[in-house]
Amino acid sequence: MGRLGVLADTLSWEAFVELIKAAFPQGRARFGGAKVAAITNVALCTGSGAEFIKAAAKAGAQAYVTGDVKYHDMQ
Repeated sequence: MGRLGVLADTLSWEAFVELIKAAFPQGRARFGGAKVAAITNVALCTGSGAEFIKAAAKAGAQAYVTGDVKYHDMQ
């Protein structure tokens, strides 16, 4: 896992998704996993970050942003 950060304001799942979509206007953002009611802690890993999903969750991340994850790892 690269970084774990705290958002200035808590976001709903829907608001977080819209924020990420706006950052990737080419439509390449994909979302998976359990949807949480509120997101405050976000983990980030550049490149292929599938191997760090569990570490991000254990560190308290409610959302994980990475460059590449296999389909089954994302479920």
